[in-house]
Amino acid sequence: MIVFAVAAVKLHPDWNQLVRGLMPRCTQPDMKHSLLYAYFAVGIFSAMLMEYEVHFYSSGAIEEDWTTDDLGENFMVAALGSLLGSLLTMGLLALGALVFLPRRIFPQLLSTTTLAGAFPFAEKALVMALLGTLACISGAAVETALSGAYNLCQFFNLKWSKNQPVKSVPVYTVTWIGMFALALIIALTGIRPLQLVDISIIFGMVIMPLTYYPILRVAADKNVMGKHVNSKFDTILGTTFLALITVSAIAAIPLMIATHSGKAVIASVEDLYT
Repeated sequence: MIVFAVAAVKLHPDWNQLVRGLMPRCTQPDMKHSLLYAYFAVGIFSAMLMEYEVHFYSSGAIEEDWTTDDLGENFMVAALGSLLGSLLTMGLLALGALVFLPRRIFPQLLSTTTLAGAFPFAEKALVMALLGTLACISGAAVETALSGAYNLCQFFNLKWSKNQPVKSVPVYTVTWIGMFALALIIALTGIRPLQLVDISIIFGMVIMPLTYYPILRVAADKNVMGKHVNSKFDTILGTTFLALITVSAIAAIPLMIATHSGKAVIASVEDLYT
């Protein structure tokens, strides 16, 4: 996936404009555009903090019997992973401004976005971009399916584990396979993937406080965490973050209704051209 960031640099962006473009701002502060901006801000916030990743990761910790000796490794994975993801996101944003915007292209398909990674380098880069995209989609699909199975079995106190024989965890196995089958059926209906993404991230934001509040409570509990308990600064920072999540959760559905799930964004982009 690094090919997208390299492609953005290769196209020689105006770095001053790039930095300014990354700063949050609403260029047309009327009610319509303000609501649209807020809707996509909530959506991006939700996409950064998808609950299924927390459920998948925490269940994996149980599966692999992690201990406090694994904290350093996992801190590096989380920190470096977030940093790399942020850099790649900036690369994709830059490619959108450099490749698509001047040509009046509004990419609504993943395949269109992937082409931007190959723009400066042609065929070899396109193959790399496609392989990277396939790896990301495949990984996310596996995580989502397993996370769904973890959640269902843990909620109903049923046996679960990817390390157990299929016959020992039948509900768990049927659930994650069933999620793949359901995804295939939805794909065959012809529903646009971006529509599903919009719906999932908005409703994901609605329930997000219910995921992050318990984590914050446990992290601040010395009886549970011992010497690894959150400091006062960490707790204040986490509480502030939870407050932002809660406000976004409350605003998510009203914003989705007010902006018709962001459909006005196409008109907004056309305004930029004119």
